Amino acid sequence: MTSFAGSSFRGRTFAVGCEIDTKALEAINHRLLSLEKKDARNAMRRGLGKWSKFTKKTLEATGPFGRSTSTEYVRKSVRPNVHLKWNVSTKVKGYSKGLVTWIGVGVKRIDGSYLTPHWYHGWLENGHAIKRATTTEERILLKQRGERGRALNFRTIGRSAPRNWIKKYRSALSALAVRFVEPEVDRAVKEAQRG
Repeated sequence: MTSFAGSSFRGRTFAVGCEIDTKALEAINHRLLSLEKKDARNAMRRGLGKWSKFTKKTLEATGPFGRSTSTEYVRKSVRPNVHLKWNVSTKVKGYSKGLVTWIGVGVKRIDGSYLTPHWYHGWLENGHAIKRATTTEERILLKQRGERGRALNFRTIGRSAPRNWIKKYRSALSALAVRFVEPEVDRAVKEAQRG
């Protein structure tokens, strides 16, 4: 069983991915080969779909909540206060050329918008620098040292530790995927034998 994170899933949209190793799938593959391609693909999709729903419920139950206000002040403007735990999304995808199926569980994303929390999910998972505006005296000193651009306006005063909200569950939840797939494959094999 392998699991992976992050950037391969379109930026930071999907943070938990699950790929079932060949060793774990040998018994399942033997049964899948006895089915028609469409039935095998549907069995895998149903099993992995159930896994993704289970994973979504787990992440929603443990998700950070933050402030309960309806708006927040971010980067000098008022924005809607969206919460990670309300925006967990899942995706199960099969490939047309075979039985390979992948699952992604992550945070909803609307590009160019602050209506979903995808823009700060990476800060929460990976940690981030804590910055403040420089004073006039600091700016003069930084110019004398040869600093240019943004370095003149902001100073890093600390670092926020990563929270690993999704990453800490990744391996445990990925290990459960086979348990969700096997019953669906068994059911498909029984239906094929009856029909």
